Amino acid sequence: MRVPLPGLRAVTTTAGVLAVAAVVVHLVVVRPAQQIEQARTDGLAAARTLTEQVLSYRPASRDADLARARGLVTGDFGRQFGTVLDSVVGPALDRGVGTRTTVTGPVSSTPSPTGSPPCST
Repeated sequence: MRVPLPGLRAVTTTAGVLAVAAVVVHLVVVRPAQQIEQARTDGLAAARTLTEQVLSYRPASRDADLARARGLVTGDFGRQFGTVLDSVVGPALDRGVGTRTTVTGPVSSTPSPTGSPPCST
C-alpha cells in the first residue's frame, strides 16, 4: 500500500518548474551569447584572411594577385581601390616591389572629442 508523502506534489511541481526555467534561461540567454561569441570569432577569422588576401601581392604572381584583390572588394570602395591597384600597386609590382600583409589582431576605434579617432589593439 502506497502512503502519500505530505508536500511531495509541491516538491515535484517545484522541481519541474525549475527544470523548465533552466531550459528557458539556457535557450534565451546562454545560447544566444554563445552564438554571438562564435559569430565574433568567425568574423575576425574571415576579416583576417580577406584583409591579407586583398593587401598581399608578389611580382611573380602579379596578375593573379591583382585579380584576386579586385574580386574581393565591391561597390564604391572597390572602384576606388581598383584605381589604387592600377596607379600604385601595379607599377610597384612591375618594379619588383611586393607586399605581404599579416593581420595580428583586431583593432577598434572610438570617436574622440577632437574628431580624430584613437585606435587601440
